[in-house]
Amino acid sequence: LLPAIFASLDSKGNLWWGTLISGVVMIIIATFVPFTYLNDLISAGILIAFSMTDASVILLRHKSPENKPLYLEKLLGAFNVLAIISGILVSYCADTFEGQCFSALFGLLLLAVGFELQKVCARSPSSESTPADKEGFKTPMVPLLPLLGMAVNWYLIAHLATFSLILLAIYLVITFAIYFLYSSRHSVANTTGWIRHDGDDSGGDGNFELATGH
Repeated sequence: LLPAIFASLDSKGNLWWGTLISGVVMIIIATFVPFTYLNDLISAGILIAFSMTDASVILLRHKSPENKPLYLEKLLGAFNVLAIISGILVSYCADTFEGQCFSALFGLLLLAVGFELQKVCARSPSSESTPADKEGFKTPMVPLLPLLGMAVNWYLIAHLATFSLILLAIYLVITFAIYFLYSSRHSVANTTGWIRHDGDDSGGDGNFELATGH
């Protein structure tokens, strides 16, 4: 997902360029961004990562209906957008009548999308797992628990200061631009691809390796 220079190694096997570039960027950010806002961005970034993990659990466990491609993914996107809007309305506009009305409206929309996600997942059979997967922890109450986690995460993010929310929006726009304009086109999945090996008959763990010959 990153330019190849970040993976280049020096003669001693160290990620010299990747470390240097990342370090310079972090120094510039730490120098010019006040710590209060930087702390908010770090906290928000962690919560967004948790929300992405929650969404990934649902996508790994269930699939969109065959007659509606990407329907589950679109519902998850709508749920996240409605969750942050609802959180901001509750945090900043709940002291007025109009704010309360809009908060209730978006809250109902959030619940409606959540119920639709529950219906889609109930009709979608769980994805098959390997014997190695069955030995580990399996998240219970999917999709209810991940949806609740996403809603709480966005609600906490909505309590950031207004300027921190603006910085977060700018950060997300830049991140999405980098991903869709560069990373998605140069990712392993879209270039060489991955081949999964589920292990041998003795129950060994599965592993992935780069595909060749594409």
